Amino acid sequence: MTFINALLAWGALAFTIPLAIHLFFRHRFRTIDWGSMWLLDSVIQQNRRRLRWTNWLLLLLRCLIPILLAAAMARPLLHALRVAPGQLAQTLVLVLDDSQSMNAVDDDGVSRFQKARNQAFELVSDLTRNDEVILLQSGDLTAPPSIIAPIAAADQLRQLAPGTGPYTLGDALDAAVSALRFASNPHHRIVVISDFQDGVVPTDIAPQLESIARRIDDSAMAANISLLSVADDGEDPGNVSIDSIRLESPIAIAGHRTTAAATIRNASDLPVSGAALRWRIDGKVAASGSINVPARAETTVRLNFSPDQVGRRLVTATIDLKDALANDNRREFALDVTRSIRVALVDGSPSGEALTRMSDFLFLALQPNIVSDDASSDPSNRFEVSRWTPGQLVRSSPASRPDVIILVNVAIDEPARQVIAQHLAVGGSLVIFDGPRTAPDQYNRPLTENQDNIVRLPAALGPRIESTTDAPRQIAETDQTFSAWSGITGDQDRVWKDIEVANYRSLTLRPAGPAARTLIRLDDDTVIATIGKPILDRSDGDKDASSPSGFNGRIVQFGLAPHPSDWNLPLRPWFVPLMQQLVLELAGQNNTANLLTGQPLVVPLPNWLDGADASSESNNARPRTFRIVAPHGDTVAEKTIDAGRSTSGSEIVLRASTRTAGRYELTVSNVTGEAGTDDANGATNTSPDRVIQWHLAQLPLEESNLRSVSPERLESAVQPFDGRVFSSIQALQDDERLQTEGREVWRPICIALLLCLVLEIALLARLNPGTSTARPVAPKTNVEGMVS
Repeated sequence: MTFINALLAWGALAFTIPLAIHLFFRHRFRTIDWGSMWLLDSVIQQNRRRLRWTNWLLLLLRCLIPILLAAAMARPLLHALRVAPGQLAQTLVLVLDDSQSMNAVDDDGVSRFQKARNQAFELVSDLTRNDEVILLQSGDLTAPPSIIAPIAAADQLRQLAPGTGPYTLGDALDAAVSALRFASNPHHRIVVISDFQDGVVPTDIAPQLESIARRIDDSAMAANISLLSVADDGEDPGNVSIDSIRLESPIAIAGHRTTAAATIRNASDLPVSGAALRWRIDGKVAASGSINVPARAETTVRLNFSPDQVGRRLVTATIDLKDALANDNRREFALDVTRSIRVALVDGSPSGEALTRMSDFLFLALQPNIVSDDASSDPSNRFEVSRWTPGQLVRSSPASRPDVIILVNVAIDEPARQVIAQHLAVGGSLVIFDGPRTAPDQYNRPLTENQDNIVRLPAALGPRIESTTDAPRQIAETDQTFSAWSGITGDQDRVWKDIEVANYRSLTLRPAGPAARTLIRLDDDTVIATIGKPILDRSDGDKDASSPSGFNGRIVQFGLAPHPSDWNLPLRPWFVPLMQQLVLELAGQNNTANLLTGQPLVVPLPNWLDGADASSESNNARPRTFRIVAPHGDTVAEKTIDAGRSTSGSEIVLRASTRTAGRYELTVSNVTGEAGTDDANGATNTSPDRVIQWHLAQLPLEESNLRSVSPERLESAVQPFDGRVFSSIQALQDDERLQTEGREVWRPICIALLLCLVLEIALLARLNPGTSTARPVAPKTNVEGMVS
């Protein structure tokens, strides 16, 4: 047995006080024999024995009371089969929340992360030299775990800083349990220190947690799991945030009006009035004003401007306001400004008279001033349309390819499929229109196929159907969520119902199509228009369409030609704005400059392998090293490719993880000297890195929600593990002592103390019964010693 508060155990010596009082005040009676005393001897002897035992019992109780009181205050531990601290080495897996919400400060200016780090210091300082620590960060749970000593763990804690994206409790516990495979000590502990936002414990997390609990049981790898919250219960964070900046225009074109919109949310119970908002473009103030946001509400603030420079611009919105989380009062957005939208119209029809080729009406729809004489207001003025033959498509270089490629009545061969695959890999968009030359077997083959990936179109082409002129097909259903339909004015339902389809080809969506959906369905349930992304079939049989493949371009497939011979969509009122809006939307979706932290950054490389950025012909023959540099300056991805070698498959993209928010730069350097040679120091000679592109990673808006999950929901989350939830480090440490050092018995001692007090009162009442009619009268004696 040991004591948690051993010093208080010395209070048990207070038992000597009642003992000394008893001995000091004990009466010594003098015996006087008198006449008839012998008549009372039996009664006196019986009473004397009873009183003696009662007094001894009363003395014992009075001595036990201070002993039990001191023992309860000292909090003894019964070890039984448990061991004392330091005798059983343990492995502590410490998961520290380093997300953006941990930057929130309280009224005293102390951040949640500072509280969490201080509590982590206390946990680590309690460990012995035989213990080991595995430190995990919520923003980098996939990093390989490393086992370190407690002193080294304290040093790493000092270097950590918050600012990553959200995580879930299931992912954190899954990573912690996986890290225990490397533990070398028999006793395992998992401690998660976090503010436990509402998103950390989603409503559908129960199956994942139960699966982790079964893993622990199956592996016989026992672990004590504890959650330590650093958020104050009932706290109103009072936070105002800029949740997002988006471009309301489909695409930004130099010299044309563009609208950026910022969504501002007030999560506080108090309204915000007169807060200053500033817009900046490339660091220069573009607009400023004040905003008012009601309590528990959001508002949208817009910036109208006309960019004059082509390239990637940085748009920033900032609120001058002091609240719980200052980091989300600023939001950035990477804006790609182009001079025009480049469109390549590839027609497989032979040259002929005007308006006889399948693409003629589409070419006219994308020409300037087709709708209005005012070139500045006409959307078609933004297009730069080139008419290509299938041969020109095959011979085109990656750098010269347009934003959108439109195939009309084109038969594609293997070289054309390779060009289309590269175009989609760099984020370009593709529109396919049907025609007599469109062969289904050519389009249903993989666009590219190698040892890593098999890439296909999202929809398979079926046979071409020709309706009779007497009974044409009607359009029965359209996807009203497709933004390109907004180009059609008036009653859309009436517009679609009036269209008659004569010739068409059926399309069938493939099962694994990512975000693929039907756009137009006929009255015979035939699908004639779809939209989606390329399907990636992995060579290992894992068809995970959501995996980052690098083929991010969108594909719109039409089972009919853009010609009156296939359907009677009116040209000027509906066909022209529909096609213009379709091209605008597809070109705008090619913008991959902005992403959320946690999403993979996939950078296509073919555009930079064309030699357009080389300073001389000699540089083109040298290998080039591409790197992605994170905001903190570390290289997170690197690949060296020969400039003269054709690339395909996995070589055409460079992938990197985005753990922290900020700018990720793509750099390139030419390897100098002969390929494969090293300098005198053994290092490859390279020219200085040159930034050729940058991307912006932003934190999700969930990180601005500072309200924590309810205690009941958090308790239910750890029930499958028999885990515990704590709000203070002291409670966590006390519970750990119980688990590793022994069982506290202060409660039974307190019960025993209470019983002693009750017995003492009962005995005193028995010795001094007070006035009672049943009380026997003691015999009286007179001065002569006679009994009366």
